[in-house]
Amino acid sequence: MPNPPLALTIAGFDPCGGAGLQADLKTFQAHGVYGLSAATTVTVQNTLGVAEIFPLPAPIIRRQIDNLLEDFTIQAVKIGMVGSSENIPVISRLIKEHQIKQVVLDPIIKSQSGFIFLDDEGQNALLDELLPLCLLITPNLKEAEQLCSFPIKNQPDMLKAAKYLHNRGAKNILIKTGMLNKNQCSDLFSAGANEVFRHWNQLDGQSPHGTGCILAAAITANLALGQSLADSIGNAQIYLQKLLKSPLKIGHGYPLINLTHYSKKCII
Repeated sequence: MPNPPLALTIAGFDPCGGAGLQADLKTFQAHGVYGLSAATTVTVQNTLGVAEIFPLPAPIIRRQIDNLLEDFTIQAVKIGMVGSSENIPVISRLIKEHQIKQVVLDPIIKSQSGFIFLDDEGQNALLDELLPLCLLITPNLKEAEQLCSFPIKNQPDMLKAAKYLHNRGAKNILIKTGMLNKNQCSDLFSAGANEVFRHWNQLDGQSPHGTGCILAAAITANLALGQSLADSIGNAQIYLQKLLKSPLKIGHGYPLINLTHYSKKCII
């Protein structure tokens, strides 16, 4: 049996396993991809919200990633919570030094419950130093507003945000779950000249914890498996929509996504 492809997640530690490193690794495994991980932050949280975060020092993050890249041939990398502005130059430098091309950036800025994960200085560093190195950036609507510094209320605003991020150096952009009306959600994929909206009906109930992490991890897994970027995004969206039909209500707050529910190899 041939060895599986390898994917690396650089993200935060979520004790309830619904997002961050744990969700990424589960998603990689569901796609038949072997997952490696480097922790940027330890969080104290549950389904009710985030209580505290403890970013790891930049030298520890550098040693984690460098050690893995010296030993393994990694096909794709997903970056989630970076922890602090000090960590961004370290991650950026390692991407350049190791010439990693397939990098998916999920810019984690704020939790669903409103806890700030990345301050203004960190957001500026992310735009200046990390954004141009990534194949794809996957902000949700609120994250796109934070990065662009203007409100996004409709499709033209989403297109304006994509143009702004391209001007800042983004190659490809997926703005997720834009609420165009009370019943419909939309994603915008922009490759510069080509812009495509995908619409679906909003699901009932609270949005589960970790959806952005899982979508970005699924895209990364598909890239590691050799899929094109367009197919990777499409496969990941279908995968997530299937998972969202059976959320886990095991805590007292936000539901979780049941990553054991659809755990066979997920290439469509």
